[in-house]
Amino acid sequence: MDVIIAANFNRLLEVQLVGDAAIDASSTWEEAIRSARGEEYVLFNSFNCEDHFNPQAAAAFRDIPITRITIGTHLQLPGC
Repeated sequence: MDVIIAANFNRLLEVQLVGDAAIDASSTWEEAIRSARGEEYVLFNSFNCEDHFNPQAAAAFRDIPITRITIGTHLQLPGC
């Protein structure tokens, strides 16, 4: 019997921004980031480099269906 233990793995959840609800959720998240860190922080995608705004994203996208889940190591994440 093989036992596989996942350690040091990443999770990447994605949603398609189609439909009013998903677009509204992204606008809500963007506004939370913009009001806390400013326009340049959003324009340069600096939020991809940290998890500070994950709670706001989770709240905004709570009712939006996840369209893809990727679990593994060495994932291709958005650049900083």
